[in-house]
Amino acid sequence: MKQYAREFAELAPAEQEATMEMMTSWERRGRQEGKEELVARQIRRRFGEVSPERMTQLDQLSLEQLNQLGEALLDFTSAKDLENWLSQNNPR
Repeated sequence: MKQYAREFAELAPAEQEATMEMMTSWERRGRQEGKEELVARQIRRRFGEVSPERMTQLDQLSLEQLNQLGEALLDFTSAKDLENWLSQNNPR
């Protein structure tokens, strides 16, 4: 980290800004992927294996929608509840 900080300090301001935007983008994508994996694990635990179609639908959800789905999963009693939620919140 110290080496990165030194090298970052040597960059021109425009390069620093571009680097920070790129890092923020990576961080957002990392959070998104982590949340997708968590929700997929919750679905697998509750209803069994996640189909490729369901994974595609999860990939299309925003971070906020993934948060909402994670909470909604606590109230689902069947895989049909999941299907209904996805059809209402992620139109194809």
